[in-house]
Amino acid sequence: MDGFSKKLTTLAWLIREHREAVEYELIRHGQRLRWMGSRGLSWRDVWVICRSAPPKSPLAIALSPQMAWDTADYLLADMADSLRWLVWAKTRDGSKNRNQPQPIPRPGRPGSKSDVQSMNVTEMKAFLARRRSPVTE
Repeated sequence: MDGFSKKLTTLAWLIREHREAVEYELIRHGQRLRWMGSRGLSWRDVWVICRSAPPKSPLAIALSPQMAWDTADYLLADMADSLRWLVWAKTRDGSKNRNQPQPIPRPGRPGSKSDVQSMNVTEMKAFLARRRSPVTE
């Protein structure tokens, strides 16, 4: 399969699995999904728009929950956690190593509160058996 075919397969998967998020990205750029394949909006245009979805956009979050935050959000959470830990370390609880402060939950990370739901074995087998194509440039 050549590069163009892989991109088309991936784009078809994106539209099938995350249609509303793809439509949102196109609308942000003044385009519509129904125009895809026309002179004004080529398949490649749609591919490029989807490929460059910024952090915090619905499409980026649908593909990777960690994209709900950008670098600045992660750095701020790390700084807040560090400050809370430093303050705690100077308390009585800190000297006795009890009641440690809990880190700020990060999106898409184990132990974080998120919308992610678990699958049973049957659902996981069906998910793994699904045909899909990697996102490639």
